[in-house]
Parts: sequence; C-alpha cells; structure tokens
Amino acid sequence: MIRHGYQVHHDSESDQSLDHPSFTPSLPRRNRLPSRMVLIAVTVEQLSFLSLVANLYLFLTRGVDTSAEGNSSWGSTEALNAVLFLLTFSHFSGLIGGCIADSCLGNYWTVVIGFLLCAGGFGLLTEAALGVLPDCHHSSSSVIHENVDLVSPTCKVEVYCILLIIAMGIGMVLPTLAPLGAEQDGVDGPQQSFFNLFYWFKNIGTFLGIGVFCWVEQNSQHGFPIAYGSPVVSRRSEEFLTSIPAGLDYAKVRYGGRYQESDVDDIKALPHILAILERLGLHCGITSRMVLGMGFSSLAATTAGLLEFYRRDLWNRDPSSHLEQVIGNTTYDAVNLSVFWQVPQYCFVGLAEAFASVAGLEYAYSAAPRRMQGFLMGVFYASQGVGSLLGLALLNLLQFLGWTSPSEDINMERLDFYLFLLGGIQAFSVLVFIMAKRDMQAKWSNYSLFLCTLGFVISAYSYYVEVRMEQDYEFKPFCDIAESVSCSKALLSEYGKGFGIMGKYFGEESIWNQYNSVYGMICYAILFLLSYGSEELLHLQLYVIALCNLFTPYLAYVLFVLMRNICIICISIYALNFLLLVVIFRRVKALSNGDEAHLGRVERVRLGRVERVRLGRVERVRLGRVERVRLGRVELVMKGEN
Repeated sequence: MIRHGYQVHHDSESDQSLDHPSFTPSLPRRNRLPSRMVLIAVTVEQLSFLSLVANLYLFLTRGVDTSAEGNSSWGSTEALNAVLFLLTFSHFSGLIGGCIADSCLGNYWTVVIGFLLCAGGFGLLTEAALGVLPDCHHSSSSVIHENVDLVSPTCKVEVYCILLIIAMGIGMVLPTLAPLGAEQDGVDGPQQSFFNLFYWFKNIGTFLGIGVFCWVEQNSQHGFPIAYGSPVVSRRSEEFLTSIPAGLDYAKVRYGGRYQESDVDDIKALPHILAILERLGLHCGITSRMVLGMGFSSLAATTAGLLEFYRRDLWNRDPSSHLEQVIGNTTYDAVNLSVFWQVPQYCFVGLAEAFASVAGLEYAYSAAPRRMQGFLMGVFYASQGVGSLLGLALLNLLQFLGWTSPSEDINMERLDFYLFLLGGIQAFSVLVFIMAKRDMQAKWSNYSLFLCTLGFVISAYSYYVEVRMEQDYEFKPFCDIAESVSCSKALLSEYGKGFGIMGKYFGEESIWNQYNSVYGMICYAILFLLSYGSEELLHLQLYVIALCNLFTPYLAYVLFVLMRNICIICISIYALNFLLLVVIFRRVKALSNGDEAHLGRVERVRLGRVERVRLGRVERVRLGRVERVRLGRVELVMKGEN
C-alpha cells in the first residue's frame, strides 16, 4: 500500500525485532511495488497534461469559419493567453498544493484530490469539445466539416473555468507526487535512483502526450474529444494504481505491532538502478550536476541558433532548397534539410534535463524540512512558472525593440539571434551560479585579477576599433554582424564619448570627454591594483565596481531602447562588471568573516610556534651556561678544600 505518513522514528524495540528468529525478509519486488506505481502515475499525469498544453492553441483557433456571422474563432493572442494562463497558474498553484499537503491532508490525499480535479476538468473540456456545455454548441453553418469538435469563442468564461480546475489539480499533484514516491523507498532510501527513474517515466509520458496524442488530435475528425476524454480514464486508472489494496502489502506492521514496515524497507531495500556516472565511478554532487545541466542547456540553445542561422542563410542564397511542408491543414514555406540536424540540440536538452532537473528535484526534496517538503517542492515548480513569464516578457521586449516582429513568415525573422541570446543568458547564469556557491574554495583574488585583466583587454580592443574607424571608415570589426548587431554603431555614437554626459557639461573638446573605453581601461587598472591592497582598499574596490554597475542600467537603456542595437562589446562589459561585483563582494565577505578569523588563527599558531622555538633555544642555552658555571664553581670549591 502507498505509505503516506510522516517520518518514522526508530527505537530499540523495533531494532530488536529484526533479530527475531522467525523474521523473513520481504521480497524485493513487493518492496519496490508502491514506488513503481507512483512512477506509472507520473507517466499518466504527464501524458494528459502535456497533450492538453501542446494542442490547446490549435483546439481554440483552428477549424471555425470566420466568414459566418455571429461566429469567429479564438484569436491568436486570446488562445496564447489561455495557454499561458494554464501553464502559469498550474505551476504557481503548486505553492497552494504544497501548503495543503504539509498542513492537513498529507501527500497521499493531496495527490488523490488533485487527480479527481484533473479528471473532472478533462471531462468538462471533452463536453465543451463536443458542444454539450451551454453556449459551447456549434452552428452547423459556421463549422468546417473536418473540424466539428472545436469550442466556440462564446464560451470563454466556461473554458477559463475548466482550465482553472485543471490547473488547480495539477498544482496539487506536482509538488506532492515526487515526495510521495520517494517516501515509498524509505526516509534514507536511494533518492537519486528514484528521481532518475522519476524523470525517465515523466519523459515517457511527455513522448506519449506530445507524440501520440498530438497526432490523434490534429489528424482525426473527432480527435479533440477522443484525446481529452482519454485522460479522464487515465486519471481514474491513476487513482486505482495509487490506492493498492492492503492485501498486496507485505507486513504493514509485524510482530506485535511495534515495528513499522518502513523500517524494514530502510534496512532491507535492495539497490535501485544506478546512474551511468555512478557505475563508472564518477561521483557528482547535486550542485555539480546542476552546473552540468545548465551548461548543456546553454549548448542546446546555441546549437539551435547555429542551425537556424544556417537554415535562414540557405533559404536566402539557394532557391532550389525551398519546399512546401504541410502539417495538419497548414502549409509552411520550409527548407530541404534533414530532420536529423535537430538531433544534437535535443540531445543537449535531454542531458540538461537529466542533470539539472533531476538534481534540482532531488535537492528540493532532500534539503527541505520533513514537514515543509510539499511547500518547498511547490516553490520549485513555481520557479518554472516564473521562467515562463520571463520568457514571454523577453519575447515582448524584443518585439518592442524591433528585433522581432509579429510576421507569420519565419524566414523573415531572426530567431537565430534570439536563440543566441538565450544561450548567452544561460551561460552567464552558469558563471554566476558557480561564483555564488557557498562551499567554493577558489581564491577570490585570482578571479578578481582575471576579470580585471579581461575587462582591460576588451576596453583596449574597443579603443582600437574607435580609433581605427575614425581613420578608415571602411574598416569593419568582427563584432559587426548585422545592421541591428553592430559594435561600431554604438561605439561611434554620441554616447560613445563621455557616456553622452561629459560633452554636454564640459564641452566636446574637453579633456574629460574621452571615449568610454578610456574610462574603462583606467577603471580596470585601478581595480587590478586595489586587489593587492589591505582590507580597507578592498572595500574601496567594492565601492568602485558598485559605481560602475550603477551606469549599466543607463547604458543598457541607451543601447537597447534609444539606439535599438546589440553591441557585443557593451554587453560583455555589462556582464563582466556584474561578475566582478559578485566576486569582490564574496571576497570582502569571506575576508571579514570566516577566512579572516581562520588566517588569524593560522598566524597566531605560526607565531606561537616560532616564539616557543626561539624561547626554547634561549632557555636551553641559558640553562646550559648556568649549569656549567655552577658546576665549575662547585668543582673549584671542592678542589680548594682538598
């Protein structure tokens, strides 16, 4: 039976029951059965949820004849908002589900109630697709014959209410299903193996939901009612799987009711499936796996950007590669490229999931207090909702800046720049994560010196570009990639000298109105020299780099909003200044807290040893001389008496 209690306490009487002469070890398969049932439930949950997310946009937008009076399909923005509402609220409601699980219901009953809400929501959505709900029926004159199962825009309130029910159910399941499965292997069980299996089964559900169910929904005449009705059955099956009858359990409480079954599982459970790195003897901690996963995520975005850059270049220079591709009932202008070109980026995505997501889930479960696991797992999933909102905000920002447009022709867009931007953001996050690790034992001074040197080199190259372009207007630096991605456009603008401020107050010919790169070289040289100073100079270094970072929002506003440009040199300087701020702050904090006390102890010990050695030598010499003098006097006295 699925165990849904809290931490089991060991006592001496329960430990003695293991030595009972009639004790028979439980079968390994029976011990592992509850957690495997939870993993099956994970697959079904992921299948139903992702099949809804992947097809909700098409479900709301396609198949309605807009020429008919009184009926029109959902607009593109309206449908996208519905999808965003489902994704965001389902993740944020995980906080509510986690609190409910921790405070009153526990993981087991929270999962059961979440399944019931999801089953009810999918049932209502199926009725909406069939036109059974009021105001969700279809006029025969307004619906294309091949897609009679689409919901009318007249029932938006009903659709949003249904999505809210499903989101609440998902929010109750997401933060509690993983802890419920981990409990089945015991409090101290092999958690990493379980969470590896957790993501394996989750990805199986993802494949079935996005692959099989998407094909059914998009290519079958009644695909949406069939696909949305199937999760109703699967949710009911999930309930049965997670409510195994008591007769299938081996010894829930045995030998006088003093020994809990979870204690036997903790001690007698056999090893689960080990990760590949563990079998190879390469032991990676949780934070190390997170760093690897974030690195693979950056590689995935960069690889996708390179492929998009090549595809767009092929479209522009080779018209013979053009072809028309039909997906569902929609025709797209595409390029004749093999689908296997996309394999590397998806491999990197899979590796990122295997390392970062599994490690993050394991850390959220293991580091949380026992009675706050549901809440912290909810925080873990809510962070994914924040990521969805930030991704949408980034798209809107790029559209506002003019880097992307609402054009439906993908061949006119620069999605490769967007993917490169995502890869750069992820790579920058990896550096910040590494430097912010509390257990990091690297020397902060070395990082500071390296970053100061790098900043000086970038500023020197910027100065070279500015001087060279004033002498030769045909000179093109390597960072000029496109019209909207140009370093020279930013460096030679009115804001490239004196930050656009010095010339207004001191005059264009003033000695203070120098290139920004000159100020950069001076600043990094000062920071480099201050790295070798005392603690007071180190604080001065922190104030200087903090002042530099204060200019970043102003310069970024000028670059992105006023100039509508991307300057690789400028963005590199912004990121480098922020990293320097993190490094110097960590160095000051370490020096003023633990490291300074540690160094003080070391110096005191060293000085103490030196003093003791010196004093010891002095004492021995002095005592030796005194003894020799005393012995000599005694000898003289004795000789004189004789």
